[in-house]
Amino acid sequence: MILIDKLCYQSRLRHANPYIKFLFAMTSLCFCIGNRSVIMAVILLFVMGSMTVLKGGLSPFLYLRLLSLPLVFLLTGVLAVLLDLSSVPSGRFSIPLGSIYLVIRDSQIQMALRLFFTALSCTSCLYFLSLTTPIPDLLHVLRTFHIPSFLLDLMFLTYRYIFILLSLASTISIAQQSRLGNRTLRLSRNSFVKLLGSLFVLSIRKSSGNFDAMESRGYSGSLTLLPPLIHHRKKDWILLGIFEIILLIWTVLIRSGRLS
Repeated sequence: MILIDKLCYQSRLRHANPYIKFLFAMTSLCFCIGNRSVIMAVILLFVMGSMTVLKGGLSPFLYLRLLSLPLVFLLTGVLAVLLDLSSVPSGRFSIPLGSIYLVIRDSQIQMALRLFFTALSCTSCLYFLSLTTPIPDLLHVLRTFHIPSFLLDLMFLTYRYIFILLSLASTISIAQQSRLGNRTLRLSRNSFVKLLGSLFVLSIRKSSGNFDAMESRGYSGSLTLLPPLIHHRKKDWILLGIFEIILLIWTVLIRSGRLS
């Protein structure tokens, strides 16, 4: 989480128009989910990766490492779709397991491929947005779309407290290790329980102190953030429009059965 936030502020696209970045990522994600086309998913995966790495200046090895994090959950879901049980051997592969067979059918292979590339492409869309757009800019965009203020305030405070709790947990963990609190399994378990208890108490104290600080600065029910400096370039809007029109035409062709 801290790494993603750091990379976001280091990105060369950090000062690009947040509206364009948001619409580019979200509309691409919607087209990808709505069509479930393997070809479209692969192309969007390549486009989002290229924009994040080449335009944003992110290391390709670091991007691949970040992209590999959700693969464990994704592969688990793909295996659940790919494998099936049958009382008779059928499909492309059949592995006997006593009186039943573990089978893989052609329809399941197609469904698993569609699920894998669609999910991975959607992940790359969200990575593009999170690795190039700071949270204050994103909240400003959402506020423009009339998202309720209490949801935006909740998002911002949750985002802030994640970093606070991570910092506190790291400090407590270092203190425990310096006192050999993880020397044995029993001590490690006790240290972990104490860490959770300390985090709970400290989080309550921090939240109470922060609320008092907000009230002393005139908090009236909603957080007011400094709006970002937005550069509107006609060229960027034209390129975004062309890209979305291409995706729309592609969607129409897929729905009409001319493309897969």
